[in-house]
Amino acid sequence: MQQEVRRMNRVFAGDYAAEEKIFEEYILKGFLGEGSFGRVYLVENRSGVSFALKILYKGVRMEKRGANAVMGIRSNRLVSVLDYGKTTEDEDCVLMEYVQLSMKSVLSHGKIGTDMACAYFIEILRGLNILETNNILHRDIKPENLFVLEDVIKIGDFGTARYTSGETSQKSAVIGTLHYMAPECFHNQYGFSGDRWSAAVVFYRMLTGRFPFGGDSYAGIFGAIMSEEPNFDIVPEKYRPFFRKCFEKTPEKRHESVEEMLKDVKNVCGTVQPEISHEFSGDLTNRAKPCTPIHFKPKSVRPEEKEEFRLRCQPINVLHKKFHSTLGLNGSLRPFVYIENKFRDNHDGTISDDATGLMWQQAGSDTCVKYKDTSEYIQLLNQECFAGCSDWRLPTVEELISLLTQEKQSNDLHIDPMFDKKQHWCWSADRHSPRAAWHVHFDRGYFHCYEDSFYVRAVRTSGCPSGE
Repeated sequence: MQQEVRRMNRVFAGDYAAEEKIFEEYILKGFLGEGSFGRVYLVENRSGVSFALKILYKGVRMEKRGANAVMGIRSNRLVSVLDYGKTTEDEDCVLMEYVQLSMKSVLSHGKIGTDMACAYFIEILRGLNILETNNILHRDIKPENLFVLEDVIKIGDFGTARYTSGETSQKSAVIGTLHYMAPECFHNQYGFSGDRWSAAVVFYRMLTGRFPFGGDSYAGIFGAIMSEEPNFDIVPEKYRPFFRKCFEKTPEKRHESVEEMLKDVKNVCGTVQPEISHEFSGDLTNRAKPCTPIHFKPKSVRPEEKEEFRLRCQPINVLHKKFHSTLGLNGSLRPFVYIENKFRDNHDGTISDDATGLMWQQAGSDTCVKYKDTSEYIQLLNQECFAGCSDWRLPTVEELISLLTQEKQSNDLHIDPMFDKKQHWCWSADRHSPRAAWHVHFDRGYFHCYEDSFYVRAVRTSGCPSGE
């Protein structure tokens, strides 16, 4: 876990104790931090999956209509809102997907390279476009609420989001974080243009390491936002017209939509965008080197037969430094190639894929297991002749790749909803060390390697003899 997750044996603020239920079935595991409107805790469900739980301060009103609206959206550019309600201490809370790396951590190292800043900003705007299309005002866009997950930026923290049917929304109290607020927000008017303003502040910080509107006090910052211009001299010249339009004091003079903003910034930044690394090393100017993609080779088939993709079924040992080049994953540990599956439900707990010739368990193990225990699970399947077969095995990374979809599906996973969603992390047969193997995160759509416990989803194919 990150360093800010505090010791597990302490008692946390708000009378919540570690290792006790804090909301529904969720157990408190750590304290992640606090912001303008509440405290954020790390919680786990009964399966040991981590989530973030934001508990709003007593004076902050949760917009339930906004929370419901966000829960109805399926997008990998938004941190998923899973539930909301009352904690065991009767405080309003919002349960969200847990993503470790925030933009705040990225900017704690100062400004970043212009190419990387553009790539991040374009990702932020794409997330804002999802919200704007669904008539949702975020009202607190800032680095603490933006999260870096592999090659996407996810907008999070929807405790004060509001659903609106128009461009602006009346509110009874000022909502937002001072440095990121647009002038109209101080007059109890908040619209989509306010979210765009906040995003532009983040972009300015990425390029310069500074706030566009500074001051030594609330009054000084407020005065700068209301009546002063940012220091455009420290921004690369080609970006200045873009920022001048972003920071017009009157909303009508700014970009009319996120799409217009995206078009303008792409013209400024150019078409070449670096790949966003899945790991944060502190040096955001380094980019992952391109690697050879996986080539799925079709089998020799007669015209009347369906084309299949021949995938490696024999496990291999791959160290981290050779993982990309050996298995054909990009710098974000995602596949270069996504195939078009042809799934069939066999109605016996298995799914066949006519595109690959593989038969999969529809579900898998009921609980997470250590890698050393996966062989016992497979052995039991074969002893019991699960689905009438006795040649089940662990899938290779290449075979697991064939299940991944590029975008999240209706089950909130990067796998067809035909499969059971419980097995969202699954072991592969490809080892990293004697105690660990590579595994896929179907919830995030990428591969990684930890010495931990994950689920097993077995596979079989007539192209692999039993026991390989």
